[in-house]
Amino acid sequence: MIDDIVKKYNIRISHSNQVKTYALMLFDALNGKLFDFGVKEREYLAAAALLHDIGYHIDRKSHHKNSLNMILEMDFDEFSAYERAIIAHLARYHRSSFPDEAKHKRFAALDEVQKDVVMKLCGVLRLADGLDKPQKNLITGIEAEIDENSINLTLRTVGFMPKLAMAKQKKDLLEFVYKKTVNLSCKKL
Repeated sequence: MIDDIVKKYNIRISHSNQVKTYALMLFDALNGKLFDFGVKEREYLAAAALLHDIGYHIDRKSHHKNSLNMILEMDFDEFSAYERAIIAHLARYHRSSFPDEAKHKRFAALDEVQKDVVMKLCGVLRLADGLDKPQKNLITGIEAEIDENSINLTLRTVGFMPKLAMAKQKKDLLEFVYKKTVNLSCKKL
């Protein structure tokens, strides 16, 4: 069903699929080290990655806000309304502002479990989106080492080293949430 939605709204399918791939690589590298989630949370992240740009259908500038609204209004069988709220908020925060209960009424209305999932995974989606900015699919794997002050991510790459300028900008939310510096490095295969 989500694939049908992606096709219906003419989302940049190759970009959405690559963001999903990178988001799941990050999830797998960080799970058990930075957070402890199961299959369901991984599925929420995958769905949010596929749908994060759906709001382009309405408006480019505020597409992240439109993505939130569109996902909340949709009814797709894979997820309940409760779960769609998590997915919608993950998509909402892939760009621009950070989750803020004082400023964002819909985020404030989530229950504590939903807020926890969104807070812990929104930076992962945001960084995954930044990793795809060269849009050359150069990253084949991600390794993570976590210490008291930092999240060290090693990107396994093929061919040329990817430009990481956008990823370095979009690591900000992950750093904010976990109060650690995110370091990115590449290891060419």
